[in-house]
Amino acid sequence: MVRVRKLKRPPIAEALVDLRVVPSEGDPIERLSALRDAVASDFTSIQPLQQVQFSLPDLATTGGPVSAGVRLHGYLLKAEGRNRLLQIRRDGLTVNQLPPYPDWAVLRPLALAWLGTYLEHLKPRLIQRVALRYINRIELPSPARVDRYITSFPAPPRGCPKVTTGVWSRISTESSEGGIRAVVTQALEAGSSRDRQTVLFDIDCAREQDAGLEPSDLEAVLEALHDLKNRIFFSSITEAMAKKLDEA
Repeated sequence: MVRVRKLKRPPIAEALVDLRVVPSEGDPIERLSALRDAVASDFTSIQPLQQVQFSLPDLATTGGPVSAGVRLHGYLLKAEGRNRLLQIRRDGLTVNQLPPYPDWAVLRPLALAWLGTYLEHLKPRLIQRVALRYINRIELPSPARVDRYITSFPAPPRGCPKVTTGVWSRISTESSEGGIRAVVTQALEAGSSRDRQTVLFDIDCAREQDAGLEPSDLEAVLEALHDLKNRIFFSSITEAMAKKLDEA
C-alpha cells in the first residue's frame, strides 16, 4: 500500500459528514428553528427544505382521492466564501465541504461542533448512523492505461482493445464487528479536454448500530471512518499517482 500522507493537491470534489437519527416525539419545528438561529452566524444564506407528504385513502372502507401536503423538513445553510453547506433536518444533519478542501484537522472539529449542537437542540431518541464520504475526481492523460495510476480499477477482459474508455463499478463491504460499512464506487468519465480522462473514486464509510450510538462516541467513530477512508484510498492508487497529487 502507498504510504498514507497529506497530499498537496488532494483530488477531493466533495467531503460529507452525515448523521442519521430517530427523531424525538412531537413536531420539532421550534427546535429546528432554534438550531438554525444557533449556527446562523457561521453562514451567509439560509433556505428552507420542504418535504412532500402523500396520504393514501383506505379503498376498502372510505375510498376517496389521494391527498398531498408540504411540511418544513429542515434548513439548508450556505457559507459561500468557505464553499461549505450544512443541512439540518428532522432526521439528521449533513455537512458538505466543497473545494478547496481545508484538511481533516479543520473539518473534523467543525463537524463535531455542529453535531453536538444538533443533538443538544433536537434531542433525538436514537443516533442510527454516522457516515463519512469522500468523492474524488482524478484527472489522467487520455489515452493511457488507468492501472498505471489506480490499482483497484476493473481490468477489461482479454481480447478487448487496449484503451479503456468507460467503466462503472461498486463494491460494498462490511466488518464482522462494529457495524462499519464501506461502499466504493469507481467510474471512468470524459475529462476536461479530449486528451484527458477523469476517474471518479467515491468512498462512503459508515457505522450503523440498531441499538443506537452514544454521543460521546461520535469523535472516535469519525476518526475510525476517516482512517478507513485513507486506507482504502491509498491502497487503491500507485506511488506514481501519489507523487502526481503531491506536486505543488
